[in-house]
Amino acid sequence: MRKYNANYYMLDQIFNVAKKNRKKYFILGGGRTNSGNDSLLKFKLKFANFTKPFYIGGKIYNRDIYNKYIKLWEGQTDKDVNYFLKYRLEV
Repeated sequence: MRKYNANYYMLDQIFNVAKKNRKKYFILGGGRTNSGNDSLLKFKLKFANFTKPFYIGGKIYNRDIYNKYIKLWEGQTDKDVNYFLKYRLEV
């Protein structure tokens, strides 16, 4: 039934374009966590023959504003998460 799933179809088309343009790799990134039970990671691993370590970094330019956003986020989540997911912040 995979062939009828829009996510698989879109990724298949993207991979075809990448191959056509002689790209050797297509980086999908990781999951939401590094857990073996992470559903997003499991989904992405279906397309991979191997994995490579990667790192995401960021620069905080205004620590005061950043800390205010963290406080807002902490007030909105009941999950035990130790990192700030800005895209999940309800403003």
